Amino acid sequence: MFTPLVDAQHAKEELKRLTQSSSVSEYVRTFPASVTCIPNMTNNEKRRQFVLGLKKPIRHAMDRADPATLEDAFTVALTESIDFVASVTTSLTTQQQQHSSGQ
Repeated sequence: MFTPLVDAQHAKEELKRLTQSSSVSEYVRTFPASVTCIPNMTNNEKRRQFVLGLKKPIRHAMDRADPATLEDAFTVALTESIDFVASVTTSLTTQQQQHSSGQ
């Protein structure tokens, strides 16, 4: 596949601006399309750019997990986002229970 240099450069600039603006699953869904127009981009570069675009709580978890591939990064990010939501939900539930019982 031939990709003109200008298109590839534009795609790189767009990729640098791509960040997680909603859910991790939405970001994982849209990210691969953003790298298809960039020839010779290594898996490490793709993985690094993906991690940089994540919101801070998930990005910190990614730093600890240090996934080896882009696909591993997708899996870790999705798992961490589920764990994060579960912990927030548990915390809110506990707070509501404490509040309703007068503690």
